[in-house]
Amino acid sequence: MICRFTSRHLTAVLMSTTFALQKTHAQTAAAASDSSTLLAACYVPATGTVYRVGLAGLPTNCLARTHVRFAWNSVGPAGRQGEIGPAGSPGVSGAAGPPGSPGALGATGAPGAIGLQGGTGPTGTAGAPGPQGPIGAAGAIGAIGPRGLVGTTGATGPQGPAGAIGATGPLAPMGAAGATGSPGAAGPQGVPGATGAVGASGAAGPQEVPGATGAPGAAGAAGPIGLQGTAGATGATGATGAVGQRGLTGVTGATGPQGPAGSVGSLSLFTVDSPALVLRVGDAAITVAVECIDGGQMIGGGYQVDASPKSGASMELVVLRNGPGEKNDWVVTIFPPSGGDDLTFRAYARCMK
Repeated sequence: MICRFTSRHLTAVLMSTTFALQKTHAQTAAAASDSSTLLAACYVPATGTVYRVGLAGLPTNCLARTHVRFAWNSVGPAGRQGEIGPAGSPGVSGAAGPPGSPGALGATGAPGAIGLQGGTGPTGTAGAPGPQGPIGAAGAIGAIGPRGLVGTTGATGPQGPAGAIGATGPLAPMGAAGATGSPGAAGPQGVPGATGAVGASGAAGPQEVPGATGAPGAAGAAGPIGLQGTAGATGATGATGAVGQRGLTGVTGATGPQGPAGSVGSLSLFTVDSPALVLRVGDAAITVAVECIDGGQMIGGGYQVDASPKSGASMELVVLRNGPGEKNDWVVTIFPPSGGDDLTFRAYARCMK
């Protein structure tokens, strides 16, 4: 016979076997001292099995050196007297006894003292027949019967209904980035005033001998400013000028109003972020596409720039694209700053499932 045990089970088997043997030994202690048999077995630590040895048809010893041989008596020595157990609980009260038999008639009491003569009372009506003789004294009161059983506990009242769960409002969509502001137009150039008419030439005077050159005369007072002339015709369109410098990033648009609360349903909103990217000063434009995962539907997105500009530095960013792509994704194309600090950039997509 082969049984499988762990080392903990083996200890329990030996303890239970010893307990059973001790239990029967109390009745056969005198005969067992001469007829006790030594039993032997081997324990296999690797598998937790135990097998018997030393009997007819079985191995005389353990089959391997790693097996642990142990032995025990079929009947152990008598154990010590057990301690007195605790007192039992009080028994149930007995049933009430039958009523006692009527007691013996009591002795007649001594006559009382003669009372005072009372006044003559009115004539009474004829009395009814006299009562039956007195009944003997009541018997002793029987023992109090046992206490009645405790009534069953009443049923638990029904649980009140759970309050309704309030609807969770949806997240407000992020407002779109404001457009880059355009440079202000140059003010109009003033129209030159019209040239005054040339006066008529005077008649030639007689030829005289030139006199001596006179002293320069004093400068005359400035003439009044002429009237504004009419605007000239629009000139031909000039050639396209060179591309101007990149303008400053426009001010972020105001956050749009929060949408109304949606009805409660099984849809859930989640955000998918791109890895953080470093926008280094002077690098080329970077395009990042963030796609919704796990079957989510893209409903919006945006980007986030983390920066701590140095004193006096400005963040000059140009965002060429910030909107939905063609593959259920959100696409952002952005130029790194032209000056100042490097920036950390991250795009994200808002998804619904």
